Amino acid sequence: MTGKPLPRFKYGLVCDDIREEKSNKTLIVGLYGSKIIVPGIPGIMPKLCFRLCFDATGAYPENFELMLKRPDGKVEGPFPVKTPALRTRTRGT
Repeated sequence: MTGKPLPRFKYGLVCDDIREEKSNKTLIVGLYGSKIIVPGIPGIMPKLCFRLCFDATGAYPENFELMLKRPDGKVEGPFPVKTPALRTRTRGT
């Protein structure tokens, strides 16, 4: 840990796929609601994507770890996360 405070979590999306388009738009495919229904347990999902939004207006670490807690209480992870570089915006864009 770098000693910098962690960014504040704002929201998260769970979906089947996330695509960055050439037009600089993000395409979210198969957005899930509050429940993910699988045909059986144990089950296999070919792909599951997470779009996490944090308030990173201040200093934040370049890397952190994410852990998932299952309904049965078991924790999966940690999964390393590398934060993307913030884009600097210029006026008019």
